[in-house]
Amino acid sequence: MFTINFQNIKKITHGNPDINKIIRNLLQQLLVNRTTRRQNLMPQKKMQQVRIESNTWKRLLDFFREENVRSKNRLSDILKENFDRSLLEDLENFQSRFVQQDELIGLLRNDIAELDKLLLDEKMNDGIRPAMVERKIGKLRHNLSNSERRFSELQLDFNKYLGENIA
Repeated sequence: MFTINFQNIKKITHGNPDINKIIRNLLQQLLVNRTTRRQNLMPQKKMQQVRIESNTWKRLLDFFREENVRSKNRLSDILKENFDRSLLEDLENFQSRFVQQDELIGLLRNDIAELDKLLLDEKMNDGIRPAMVERKIGKLRHNLSNSERRFSELQLDFNKYLGENIA
């Protein structure tokens, strides 16, 4: 391996002071850029934690999706049976809310995929700033928390409604 230092530069450039100065400045800039780049990258342990959290979110969304499918199937079974037609508007409302939940799950999965891409870019040293990843994580945490709350409310509302109105 060839190590570049100022003594080697002097030998290569035959002592020409102008070339020496240019090369020395370039090497100093390279060293500063390399150091700055390392400082701008997210630490490996932090990246690993974010990947673990991302995988947890994916499993949570899979659970939401599966439960949403079960609820829609339950709704379908009710509509196939002989049911009180006065409940149709409420049941349609639940169906609409289930579809909205599916759309939200899709959007959140896309957001997580974008985060995963950012982490991959970071790992490949494409200069993604930790602040960008942190903003994305904060937004996802907030959105997932709200989604979890809304999902639970929908499931409770649906089950309570069925318990009170379906014989």
